[in-house]
Amino acid sequence: QATTVPTSGPTPTVQFNAQGTFTKNNSKKVIFFDATNAAIWFSGNPNGSFTGKATYNGNGQWLGVTQGCTCIAAQSGGIESQTVTLGVATPAASCPTCPGALPTP
Repeated sequence: QATTVPTSGPTPTVQFNAQGTFTKNNSKKVIFFDATNAAIWFSGNPNGSFTGKATYNGNGQWLGVTQGCTCIAAQSGGIESQTVTLGVATPAASCPTCPGALPTP
């Protein structure tokens, strides 16, 4: 998935949410939970081909800072999310695809 955020204007932010699932012992019932606030969020520039920058504001919200592309991921309970490509003042469709995982902070 990919999305775009501006670097200026009335809403230069984008909101991401981290959702998780778990099952209790000996149960087949899947329970969904919102891990957005509990997750560790980070961005990355794998192999140097991503020149954009976004700053994490908390609660899954990112602020566009430097034009270009970057990769966003979250981690909770030792499990890392898939990466999301973020175009910062750049159409996300023109960004390279982020790798499946980023180095954890």
